Amino acid sequence: MKLHYNTQEQTLVIQDGLKNHHFLLKLLMILNLLNAILNVSTFSISSIGFMQLVWLFLGLVSVVVLYNLTVKNTTSEKIPVSAIKGLKEYSFFGKKRLAIVLNNGKKRDLVEVKTPEEFKEARKIMKQVGVNGL
Repeated sequence: MKLHYNTQEQTLVIQDGLKNHHFLLKLLMILNLLNAILNVSTFSISSIGFMQLVWLFLGLVSVVVLYNLTVKNTTSEKIPVSAIKGLKEYSFFGKKRLAIVLNNGKKRDLVEVKTPEEFKEARKIMKQVGVNGL
């Protein structure tokens, strides 16, 4: 886990490569959405078939994922302590995860925190910074 506190700038520094991961996901979702639009735009209401419904569903899923990646999450690697609301633990497909909740409503996932020791270390760092759990 590469999570540490920069005392000079009073920021929490996270180095986990999440920015590249989110960029690739956004690119794939945009391509998927464009493909869905192209496939759905060629049919008429009277001739809706199974493939058009599949493309409509894929387009809607792409829109939801893009919304979540751009509006609800952040990939900032330097987060000012004043912008942090708290630390939140949640379950994703049965695995416990940690996320930093920001004052603007976004969250920053800590994807590299996986083991119980890393959970304790992350909580310890957040407590030193002065951030409590939610």
